[in-house]
Amino acid sequence: MTKKEFFGLRFYKVQSSFGNSLRSICTRDEVHIYSYLTFLTYLDQNETSSLLCEINNALNGHCYDTDYLSDGTGVEKIRIIPPNIIFGPNCVISLLDMKELLNEWLFL
Repeated sequence: MTKKEFFGLRFYKVQSSFGNSLRSICTRDEVHIYSYLTFLTYLDQNETSSLLCEINNALNGHCYDTDYLSDGTGVEKIRIIPPNIIFGPNCVISLLDMKELLNEWLFL
Protein backbone atom coordinates (compact mmCIF):
# COMPACT_ATOMS: atom_id res chain seq x y z
CA MET A 1 0.00 0.00 0.00
CA THR A 2 1.32 3.43 -0.90
CA LYS A 3 1.34 6.25 1.65
CA LYS A 4 -1.21 8.21 -0.37
CA GLU A 5 -3.54 5.20 -0.16
CA PHE A 6 -2.82 4.80 3.56
CA PHE A 7 -3.85 8.43 4.20
CA GLY A 8 -6.83 8.24 1.80
CA LEU A 9 -5.35 10.72 -0.68
CA ARG A 10 -5.62 10.87 -4.46
CA PHE A 11 -2.96 12.49 -6.65
CA TYR A 12 -3.66 13.51 -10.21
CA LYS A 13 -2.67 16.08 -12.80
CA VAL A 14 -4.95 18.58 -14.53
CA GLN A 15 -4.36 21.06 -17.31
CA SER A 16 -3.54 24.52 -15.95
CA SER A 17 -6.01 27.32 -16.60
CA PHE A 18 -3.64 28.71 -19.21
CA GLY A 19 -3.49 25.32 -20.94
CA ASN A 20 0.28 25.23 -21.30
CA SER A 21 1.22 22.98 -18.36
CA LEU A 22 -0.05 20.33 -15.99
CA ARG A 23 -0.81 21.06 -12.35
CA SER A 24 -0.65 18.43 -9.60
CA ILE A 25 -3.68 18.06 -7.32
CA CYS A 26 -4.04 16.23 -4.00
CA THR A 27 -7.54 15.45 -2.71
CA ARG A 28 -9.22 13.40 -0.02
CA ASP A 29 -12.82 12.23 -0.37
CA GLU A 30 -13.70 12.19 3.33
CA VAL A 31 -13.14 15.01 5.78
CA HIS A 32 -10.77 13.68 8.39
CA ILE A 33 -7.73 14.79 10.35
CA TYR A 34 -5.64 13.70 7.34
CA SER A 35 -7.44 16.27 5.20
CA TYR A 36 -4.64 18.65 6.19
CA LEU A 37 -2.41 16.65 3.86
CA THR A 38 -4.19 18.06 0.83
CA PHE A 39 -1.90 21.07 1.32
CA LEU A 40 0.42 19.17 -1.04
CA THR A 41 -1.61 20.71 -3.87
CA TYR A 42 0.06 24.04 -3.07
CA LEU A 43 3.63 22.75 -3.02
CA ASP A 44 5.60 23.03 -6.23
CA GLN A 45 8.59 20.81 -6.92
CA ASN A 46 11.04 23.18 -5.19
CA GLU A 47 8.92 23.52 -2.05
CA THR A 48 8.37 19.77 -1.91
CA SER A 49 12.13 19.18 -2.18
CA SER A 50 12.76 21.82 0.49
CA LEU A 51 10.36 20.20 2.96
CA LEU A 52 11.84 16.80 2.16
CA CYS A 53 15.33 18.20 2.88
CA GLU A 54 14.19 19.53 6.28
CA ILE A 55 12.67 16.14 7.13
CA ASN A 56 15.86 14.34 6.10
CA ASN A 57 17.91 16.73 8.24
CA ALA A 58 15.65 16.08 11.23
CA LEU A 59 15.82 12.31 10.71
CA ASN A 60 19.62 12.39 10.43
CA GLY A 61 20.20 14.60 13.48
CA HIS A 62 21.30 17.64 11.48
CA CYS A 63 20.06 21.23 11.80
CA TYR A 64 16.53 21.83 10.49
CA ASP A 65 13.80 24.44 10.74
CA THR A 66 11.23 23.43 13.36
CA ASP A 67 8.58 25.64 11.73
CA TYR A 68 8.26 25.06 8.00
CA LEU A 69 6.82 28.03 6.16
CA SER A 70 5.55 27.94 2.60
CA ASP A 71 3.56 30.56 0.75
CA GLY A 72 -0.05 29.62 0.26
CA THR A 73 -0.14 26.09 1.68
CA GLY A 74 -3.44 26.74 3.44
CA VAL A 75 -2.04 25.12 6.59
CA GLU A 76 -1.61 27.50 9.49
CA LYS A 77 1.45 25.80 10.85
CA ILE A 78 3.73 22.94 9.87
CA ARG A 79 6.05 21.89 12.69
CA ILE A 80 8.84 19.34 12.57
CA ILE A 81 9.23 17.79 16.00
CA PRO A 82 11.02 14.43 15.65
CA PRO A 83 9.87 11.76 15.30
CA ASN A 84 6.78 13.53 13.91
CA ILE A 85 5.56 16.37 11.74
CA ILE A 86 2.48 18.30 12.87
CA PHE A 87 -0.01 20.09 10.60
CA GLY A 88 -2.47 22.60 11.98
CA PRO A 89 -3.57 22.08 15.55
CA ASN A 90 -3.61 18.27 15.76
CA CYS A 91 -2.67 16.29 12.63
CA VAL A 92 0.40 14.29 13.67
CA ILE A 93 2.27 12.06 11.20
CA SER A 94 5.62 10.32 11.54
CA LEU A 95 8.51 11.93 9.68
CA LEU A 96 9.17 8.61 7.91
CA ASP A 97 5.57 8.43 6.64
CA MET A 98 5.73 12.06 5.51
CA LYS A 99 9.03 11.44 3.74
CA GLU A 100 7.49 8.56 1.78
CA LEU A 101 4.40 10.63 0.98
CA LEU A 102 6.49 13.55 -0.27
CA ASN A 103 8.51 11.22 -2.48
CA GLU A 104 5.28 9.88 -4.00
CA TRP A 105 4.10 13.46 -4.56
CA LEU A 106 7.42 14.56 -6.02
CA PHE A 107 7.46 11.77 -8.60
CA LEU A 108 3.78 11.99 -9.52
